Amino acid sequence: MTIEQSVTHAIDASMRNTFRKMLASDANTIQTCSANQTMVCVEDDDDVISVTIQWSGKLAGSITLAINDNSARAWTNGLLGESEDLTEQDLIDAVQELANLVIGGAKSSLEDFDLTMSLPVVRRTDGRSLTAFATADCIDMRFKHGPIHVAVFTTLNECLLAID
Repeated sequence: MTIEQSVTHAIDASMRNTFRKMLASDANTIQTCSANQTMVCVEDDDDVISVTIQWSGKLAGSITLAINDNSARAWTNGLLGESEDLTEQDLIDAVQELANLVIGGAKSSLEDFDLTMSLPVVRRTDGRSLTAFATADCIDMRFKHGPIHVAVFTTLNECLLAID
């Protein structure tokens, strides 16, 4: 298995596990695709919340989870119960929790890399900014579960460990 395959598998498994546990949903209903397929998670004019965490160890790089406002609202309602009164901070907190769970779960699966993680950086941006980022040299994964669409971009800057 290549390093990219190991990272992709870890992120995919962590995303499925997070949705299963946090939303009591069937992980088999989560659709995934690579960027060259047709699932669009973030449109250019969408308002987006993104969370980026740097990692270092025997592998260095970053992982960014991005979600548009409609998906963030659906995720937050799934956690807190349906509410019309969600604040901006509710959305940001819920998306940051999603990122922490997914990225932390992936990190646990990649224990051979002895990874440490930075504090998360939360940004408000538009989809255009993420489109440019996604065209860089990165692993680009998309997830869809009902109304929740999530994009995960992972960069691998260097690797100091070979995987068998």
